[in-house]
Amino acid sequence: MRTSLAFIAVTIFLVAIFFGPAGTVGYAQAATCSPAGDTGLTAAVVAISNQMITGTINAAGCDIGIYVGPGIEAVIANATVTGANDHGILVQDTNNTVIENSLITANGVSPYTACPFGTASTPSKPCIANNYEVLLVGTSHALVKGNTVSFNPADGGITVADDGPANPGAPNPGTPHQSVGNIITNNLIENNIPGCGINVASYNSGPNAGAVGNIITGNIVLGSTPDVGLYNGQIVIAANAPNTVISDTVISGNIVDGSVLPGIAVHANAPGDVISDTTIENNLISNNGYYPASFATPNTPTVSNGTVGISLVAEAAPGMPSPPSITGTSIVSNTILNDKYGVWTCNTASTNIMDLLGNASVPMIDCHASSLSMPSTTVMTSEMPSTSIGQNPSIGPNLILAALIVIAVIIAVIVIGVLAAVWRKRGNPQ
Repeated sequence: MRTSLAFIAVTIFLVAIFFGPAGTVGYAQAATCSPAGDTGLTAAVVAISNQMITGTINAAGCDIGIYVGPGIEAVIANATVTGANDHGILVQDTNNTVIENSLITANGVSPYTACPFGTASTPSKPCIANNYEVLLVGTSHALVKGNTVSFNPADGGITVADDGPANPGAPNPGTPHQSVGNIITNNLIENNIPGCGINVASYNSGPNAGAVGNIITGNIVLGSTPDVGLYNGQIVIAANAPNTVISDTVISGNIVDGSVLPGIAVHANAPGDVISDTTIENNLISNNGYYPASFATPNTPTVSNGTVGISLVAEAAPGMPSPPSITGTSIVSNTILNDKYGVWTCNTASTNIMDLLGNASVPMIDCHASSLSMPSTTVMTSEMPSTSIGQNPSIGPNLILAALIVIAVIIAVIVIGVLAAVWRKRGNPQ
């Protein structure tokens, strides 16, 4: 009888650990790999609707740790995901997914063939364009919060991208879906080898393509400087296929320390690309780099130019019928440390730069400028001094006001002293 009771108690305990409350599943190790929808990949865990996934997931032997497929709403919380061949977590064509307080590390251990830059997977040459540890493809209104994403040897940290014929996260094509209104916040992204720390990207054109209204805020992205060159770092907004669109991205309150390329990069790569109305504000950006020779173009900063905090580059060329464009970028109250250039612009329009702080040797430069000056297409508001960095536009008036107050106090003290002396004379006649 005691043995039976003990068996029942242990069974209840194990069920509580591994399944928890209704709809919650905890994992101690990877199950057998299952197909991840129509991606052509396999996953250790394939989410079901309204599921909470937690615990440790050893995805060894599977392409993906956790796959959240089309139309599935799931919560991944307090999980550790490791050992996948490609992605730690892949979310595809769904809404309202939550990924929070989890450790996604050491995935990408045996990655699929990488697509050459600017190309997509085809049946004859299957490949994966974006092999990030956490990848949201065609996903809207997801929250990725409070996670640590680190040590991915295949690619970068977190990407938000559209889905379509060019599915950036899988060898098989997807269904056209924009990436809309996702929030990437308060994550630590560190030491991911070849790819960016955080990336908003688009790979498709036409209806339901592109990325709109995504927010990157309060994250810490750590990488290497170019002389070390191992961990890329960066926050990047990139249009990676012809005639694709990215708009209304917000990059605010992040710390980017160490990157092989510029710390924050906005890059329209192909003809017809449109990146518009990006906001870059209140970020701390330090110890960054430039485009290496293998990835540089005539428009990008290279080693011969020097290091750059923020880079805005549209890859336009003379005679191009439909050049890419970057318009309406707002760069406000950012601090850039230990870089030669604060902001590098090339083929951009209606760029607003204000209150640039830090110690960059050259606050701003345009790639076509014959000297270190602002391009004609960039509007620098009157509040931002054009000849120096780190100045507060209110300092001059404040100093004048303070000086006037001090003078007034001194005059008042002198007058009071004179009146007191006169009063003493009258009160004490000789």
